[in-house]
Amino acid sequence: MASGSVVTYQGIVKPSGFLMVFLTVLALAGLGSVALVLTVLVPQGGAWWFLLLSLSPMAGVFYRKRAMRPEVVKLQLVPGPQTTKIHVKAHRDELEKFKEKLGFDS
Repeated sequence: MASGSVVTYQGIVKPSGFLMVFLTVLALAGLGSVALVLTVLVPQGGAWWFLLLSLSPMAGVFYRKRAMRPEVVKLQLVPGPQTTKIHVKAHRDELEKFKEKLGFDS
C-alpha cells in the first residue's frame, strides 16, 4: 500500500449452517453410492457396507472446524492533488460486499 495511515478491521467469519448441512447431504449421497457399489462387487459384506453412511456427518464437522477463520480488511486513504483514493486490501468476498454497500460499479 502507498504512504499514509492504515486502518485495520479484524473479525471471525462464521461457518454457514446451510453449507454444513448441504455438505453432509452430499457426503451421504456419495457414501451411499459407494456402499451400493461395494454391496454389488463384494456381496459377502452384505448390508454392512451401508454403515459407511454413518461417516457422512464428519463432512459437516470438518467444514465447521475449518471454515471459521479470521478475516482482515485494511483501508487506507491516499490524498492526491485533486482527489483522495481509498486503497482496500481484503478477501475477494469482502471486497464485493464493500462495493455493493457503497454503490461502486467496478
